[in-house]
Amino acid sequence: MTKVKRKYDDDYLNFGFTFVDKGNEQLPQCVICLKTFSNASMKPYQLKQHQLKVHPQLVEKNRSYFELKANQVKTMRLDTTGQFQTTSKAILTASYAVSLQVAKAKKPHNIGETLIKPCLVACANILLGSNAVSKVKQVSLSNDTVKSRIDDMACSIKSKLIANIKASPVFAIQLDESVDVANLSQLMVFVRYVHNQAIEEDFLFCRPLETTTKASDVLKLVEEFFETEKLDWDKLGGVCTDGAPAMLGARCGFVELVKRKNPFIIATHCTIHREALASRTMPEALKKTLDSSIKIINYIKASALNTRLFRKLCKDMESEHQNLLYHTSVRWLSKGNMLNRLVLLLQEVIEFLEIQKKIELKSIITDNIFQKRLAYLADIFGHLNELNRKLQGVGSNIIVQRDKIAALIAKLELWKGKIQSGRSVAAFPTLHKMIGMNGICSVIQGVQEDEENTQEQFLELIHDSAAKASFEDNTLDKFWAIMMNTYPKVAAKPLSLLTAFSSTYLCESAFSNVVTIKTKARNTMLNLESDLRCAISKIEPDIDLIVAEKQEQKSH
Repeated sequence: MTKVKRKYDDDYLNFGFTFVDKGNEQLPQCVICLKTFSNASMKPYQLKQHQLKVHPQLVEKNRSYFELKANQVKTMRLDTTGQFQTTSKAILTASYAVSLQVAKAKKPHNIGETLIKPCLVACANILLGSNAVSKVKQVSLSNDTVKSRIDDMACSIKSKLIANIKASPVFAIQLDESVDVANLSQLMVFVRYVHNQAIEEDFLFCRPLETTTKASDVLKLVEEFFETEKLDWDKLGGVCTDGAPAMLGARCGFVELVKRKNPFIIATHCTIHREALASRTMPEALKKTLDSSIKIINYIKASALNTRLFRKLCKDMESEHQNLLYHTSVRWLSKGNMLNRLVLLLQEVIEFLEIQKKIELKSIITDNIFQKRLAYLADIFGHLNELNRKLQGVGSNIIVQRDKIAALIAKLELWKGKIQSGRSVAAFPTLHKMIGMNGICSVIQGVQEDEENTQEQFLELIHDSAAKASFEDNTLDKFWAIMMNTYPKVAAKPLSLLTAFSSTYLCESAFSNVVTIKTKARNTMLNLESDLRCAISKIEPDIDLIVAEKQEQKSH
């Protein structure tokens, strides 16, 4: 069926509309806001509705007023290299630039209209004069405009990212699920891929799990994204999760479901979660000491009055610190920080419990064996916290994290040997300060792995002088990314290992950004993806390209 092409009628000027030619069509254009509509909108009723809704103050204006405005628009169009086009493009670019900063700062969208624009107007008036003020006022920063700009830039970033992933020989994902302030479960996914002879990682997507959070629900969202963006499951080399049953279940976990699509993926359980889980296993005597420490701290911290009284006591005793720290299971470093603070404020806590006549708690904390075990726990969890911090961060892979864990295990054996031989206890400074060399051993006792053508390429590689020089000059991941062009069969396996995520650190960090973006005041916000992408993606949006494709429009 042939599409009807509507023609402009001179009477449409009564509604404030002229027209522009685009190809073989005439498009109606408002002479007030310069907004252009589709040819199908060239109807008196629709043009009149625009005037009534957007410019109601001009309904009573006569035709001569709109003729004057139409002549101004025509003059602007003739001046293809003049001030109007330059100013209009600059104004639109400024709107995108400010919107990007709003997204990066993770602020509400209306801050552009309520704070940023008034500040810009005030500065322009003081520093640059009235002409600059009039230009600044044309920059559209309304709530809806900022949201639209962020969506446009997020789309630009995602387009670049998807193109990079498709060009990569292999890619890996890490994913995690958490509940936001509105009790809506959000699925967070990051991707790692090869680009420009280096391994890069970036935010892939964030989507709400509207009902249940089973493995099939997670797979459905990932599958929909892969199908929409036409990503190849065969290129997926690794999947990293937090180890929850929904993720690692032997029969219907997410990883098992993904392996049905690609049986060759490398599945990894987040090493940071594993380290945190391993640290929970300890001898009964040490566990009892930890539980008692938490009980004492909770007594002081759980009451607002006790907290104030303890702070006043610490101040009177001129203590270095004035507050104890809570232990939170979901915070990786809290256990070590809590124990260390308790050791530092040990005398203050004893004094406070005596004042409060808490005889039972005081008898626990003044016990000599308890204090020795507390000091040991503070030291050993200090080392575990140090390992945890090393496992966190961007760019880490399985090989790097395995080396860091192996290094700590070797250190533990070394420290144990030194203590047993009576040589040094430098690794346990808190315990040493409390009891010296004698008796330490008894306190810590019990603390506890191709095809022929590939082989031919490998032989070529080990005798390649240029490859040897490249290995010495580049990082491990960059070396194998470079070798992918020359020795693809040999490099495929190392790249699969190096692109595979070893932890869900990026997802955990992104959820911290979700808390900042989706506050109680914005708890109805459902789509976080655009704001998150602009806030945390390493890829910059192509604002000039977006501006070139957009209809330039002043705010009104």
